[in-house]
Amino acid sequence: MECDKGWMSCSRRSSQYIRGVGLFIEFVHKYGGDSLLFLCSCRRCKNSKGLEPLSEISFHLLRHGIDLTYTVWRFHGEISVAAERVGGVDVGGDVSANLGGDVANNVGGDVASDHIVQHDVEGVDENGGLHDTIHYPAETIRSRKRKYAYDRARAPLYNSCPSGKTTLSAAIKLNDIKTQYGFSDNDVTALLEMMKELIPEENRFPAKYPELKKMIQELGMDYITYDACINDCILYWKDRSEMVRCPFCNEPRYKKVFNEERKLTKVAQKL
Repeated sequence: MECDKGWMSCSRRSSQYIRGVGLFIEFVHKYGGDSLLFLCSCRRCKNSKGLEPLSEISFHLLRHGIDLTYTVWRFHGEISVAAERVGGVDVGGDVSANLGGDVANNVGGDVASDHIVQHDVEGVDENGGLHDTIHYPAETIRSRKRKYAYDRARAPLYNSCPSGKTTLSAAIKLNDIKTQYGFSDNDVTALLEMMKELIPEENRFPAKYPELKKMIQELGMDYITYDACINDCILYWKDRSEMVRCPFCNEPRYKKVFNEERKLTKVAQKL
């Protein structure tokens, strides 16, 4: 499989670059092995700052740009693709699995400190030849914490709940409702307390909204919301972030409501 990498040198705001990041993430998902965590190849991390989920890597690439020196995606599965072109070199899927699968298998082991444990993997250079050993970081304390977060999020909401109803899926749905209807943090905490009384006691649902939000953030799934015109004309961001009325329909951005302290305040009409 030949990879078109021309997008790497494009502007981060260009459609070519944004589309290229999506293709890169698809490539890693397909060829990166069974691991859920990978090195981040953005200009800030440069494949040297620990393991991240693909969602966070995508965010880093869009925010910081990709490391232009990373022309062979050896840490993200291209080593197996390149090996297929060597002709008879049997390093295809096994090497890819070592790059991704070994990490997943080793996460959760005992580590005395935040030092990186190294795995030695033979690399393939741009011309298809085998070269010096690559030292692939397998585990850090940070990656162990993230693995714990993944396991916690994937656990069933409670032991006897229907298949697929995980703590994470419930947390995301509740967070979506909060955003859609403009619930406050205290509103969601009250809902959580009520829900925990209605479902079995061994449930794994967070008790307060800050805990729920932290669970989502730990998985690299944090987000930013923007105010929108009540008629969906525009989003109030970038050069429109300071506007208080829609330039097309003239509808006001904010409405006045009473907060929990019974004080009149302004909130966006639509998010």
